Amino acid sequence: MFDVSMGELLLVGVVTLVVIGPERMPKVARTAGMLFGRLQRFVNNVKSDLQREMQASELAQIQQEIEAETAAIKNTIHQPLAETRQALSELEADFQLTHSDDHPPATSNAASNPPSNAVAAPQDTPTTASDKSAASVHEQQPDLFAGLQAGPRPASDRR
Repeated sequence: MFDVSMGELLLVGVVTLVVIGPERMPKVARTAGMLFGRLQRFVNNVKSDLQREMQASELAQIQQEIEAETAAIKNTIHQPLAETRQALSELEADFQLTHSDDHPPATSNAASNPPSNAVAAPQDTPTTASDKSAASVHEQQPDLFAGLQAGPRPASDRR
């Protein structure tokens, strides 16, 4: 790491022994080792922080790519959907025109001149093809609740 040879380390050790003395040498060596350990932990922490930041930036880049792909997919889905809705509304308008030509509205005096204080009631008759088919299906279904009585329960069923 520091590119120090064995001879250079031996020279440093001899100089330290002469300067510090043999009594204080173990305490100084222990302090130097503790400082070196702290330095190694600091370097490792910096490395892990840098690596974490790099991963976060990579994840942010991947997130941006995924968001761009999501927007592209949404566009590919929504554009045909909008075109289909427009075509459906055009077909519905055409159907309304052809349906209104087949069945001209009834002209009676009561229907054409409603009372002025009357509130418009909702129509019970189906107007569209889907309403007509729903009404015919409803008429074909048997009434499952016809046999049930709406009266109070017998006393044995009460709790």
